[in-house]
Amino acid sequence: KLLVSIVRSPSWATERGGPGMPTDPEDLGNFVAAMAERYQGRIQAYEIWNEQNYADENDGIVEGADRYVELLKVAYTRIKAADPLAMVLFGPLTPTGTNDPTVAIDDIAYLREAYEYNGGEVRDYFDVLAAHVAGTLNPPELLWPDDPSPPDSPGWRDHSTHYFRHVENIHKVMEDYGDGEKQIWLTEFGWASIEGITDTPQPGYEYAAENSAQEQADYIVAALERGRTLYQPWMGAMLVWNLNFARTNQPSDQKSAFGLINATGQPRPAYEALREYVARHSQWP
Repeated sequence: KLLVSIVRSPSWATERGGPGMPTDPEDLGNFVAAMAERYQGRIQAYEIWNEQNYADENDGIVEGADRYVELLKVAYTRIKAADPLAMVLFGPLTPTGTNDPTVAIDDIAYLREAYEYNGGEVRDYFDVLAAHVAGTLNPPELLWPDDPSPPDSPGWRDHSTHYFRHVENIHKVMEDYGDGEKQIWLTEFGWASIEGITDTPQPGYEYAAENSAQEQADYIVAALERGRTLYQPWMGAMLVWNLNFARTNQPSDQKSAFGLINATGQPRPAYEALREYVARHSQWP
């Protein structure tokens, strides 16, 4: 199955000439309509934007959720007209407790704002809510504040966005607005470990030095098991971040530490654990 993520605009389409959301939503609509018509039946799902509550993904500023809802409405309508069977995903929000439009807006606050806009009409313009969740150095069964990591944990323990189970908070918002029957698809989740990759994690991602390669494997499998069992029926696809960025990025780049294979293309413990888990539970022949 193929999911395509639409993540940026050409410079001519934006107010400041950067890669943010287009000034005119119809510009995106024209693009996704042509794409859905060309690839009808070959692309199964479209993710409309990526981390729209994060300034780095939006030309340096986070605009209000109403801006995104208007963009999503056009994209959804145009895709469905060209390929009615294609799935359209509300773009994933980055998990953050920050509320500064030049940096990021809290994902829960942003999602509530989207549901509040114009009488909650956003419910009619997506099939699935995409989400990103972070694990940092916390095992997937923990969640702040009721069950956080131990007090001697070196940081990343004092807010729910540092925990995989933050996805439960996201689903709670959907329930609060009468949308709880829709699925969440995790289009990024994983744990970073620098073991076998580098000795020095990227600043801001020091927690990657706290996770062993085996812990990375164990946490991913345990998260998949939560999704397969405890989070049914509202958990759908779970996409591990990432396969092979260690092959293409510098070892100190945070994306390399999340990879399932190392810089030489050899499988890490997480790759082997994931392969075994999928083989055990897959419905494929």
